[in-house]
Amino acid sequence: MLLVDDNAVVRDVLERILRMNGYDVVAVASGEEAVAMYRALSAAVDLVLLDMCMPGMDGYDTYRELRGIRADVRVILCSGSADPTRVERALADGVFAFLGKPFTPSQVTTLVDAAVGRKVDTAPPPSPRVCPSSKR
Repeated sequence: MLLVDDNAVVRDVLERILRMNGYDVVAVASGEEAVAMYRALSAAVDLVLLDMCMPGMDGYDTYRELRGIRADVRVILCSGSADPTRVERALADGVFAFLGKPFTPSQVTTLVDAAVGRKVDTAPPPSPRVCPSSKR
């Protein structure tokens, strides 16, 4: 997975959340770095978690560049202050989902799991075992 966020704190927290849930993560700080990294690793990257609002190349422009490298790129955009029109345009252009900040670790992992097709165990927990009485 490729993680792109210009905020080091957000990037570090997201990277930890994703790694704790079994994902291999390459994290970069800009759209330009994301494009360069994706050129090198596109065959191995199954998902890009991409901040929408970054200096320089923003998330939507980055997405368009990534799509030029590999048309089937799967992207989740995230932001706390993105232009709704730009978000809608990105979704219409094929972005998998938009995740608004702030978000919980559970929201991130649920959406990422859905994006990569990871099956989540939804089976109910096993019933507690009842030990037979030892009284006779």
